Amino acid sequence: MLPKKQKLLIYGIGKLAEYAYYVFTHDSEYEVVGFCVEKKFISPDKPSLFNLPICNLEDLDSLYSPATHTAFVAVGNNSVRDRIYHYLQDKAYSFANYISSKCSFWSDCKIGNNVFIGEGCVIQPFSSIGSNCLLFVCTVGHHSNVGDNVTLSVCTLGGNVKINNSTFIGLNASVNHNVTVGKNNIIGAGCTIIKDTKDNEVYSAEKPRLRLFPSSKILSNFLK
Repeated sequence: MLPKKQKLLIYGIGKLAEYAYYVFTHDSEYEVVGFCVEKKFISPDKPSLFNLPICNLEDLDSLYSPATHTAFVAVGNNSVRDRIYHYLQDKAYSFANYISSKCSFWSDCKIGNNVFIGEGCVIQPFSSIGSNCLLFVCTVGHHSNVGDNVTLSVCTLGGNVKINNSTFIGLNASVNHNVTVGKNNIIGAGCTIIKDTKDNEVYSAEKPRLRLFPSSKILSNFLK
């Protein structure tokens, strides 16, 4: 007889919540039994998602006991995710982690609660990931430490990197070995961080330049 799956509630009804539902359903020990958001976000035209109920966050603990249900906060915005995480924590919910079977992950890695490590991630030995973090197709180098409430989106951390709480690192960004990134940083797409950053800093890479001639001019030269 197969063991019963743990019952899971997902906060969110957006694309990330749909993604979380899919991977938890197909690649975890959890059974998603419902979604929740604040009452003001629930539309009468859409009372369910994937044929599962969308419940008021405010009424959640009266409908689904924290003693028998686990939660996952599927929100990309760090500040919103942090607020909902602590709200549910105060309601005595425990939190699920998702670690994709399609990622490279070592068992000695220390991770917190409400952590999502998606397919394609590479987490090297002696690393740690704090609570309430989202990792998408990223590499975390050996001996690196990722704080709480961090989002890493298709980026690369070198070895012995420290990412402080509530920082976002975007597509194709990289952080060099032995660098510390401050709290509440936004590291934009394509940035390379080569030295320590301070708290509350924002970095962006140079914008692509629109050239003043059509692509056909270049392509025609290849045909000659």
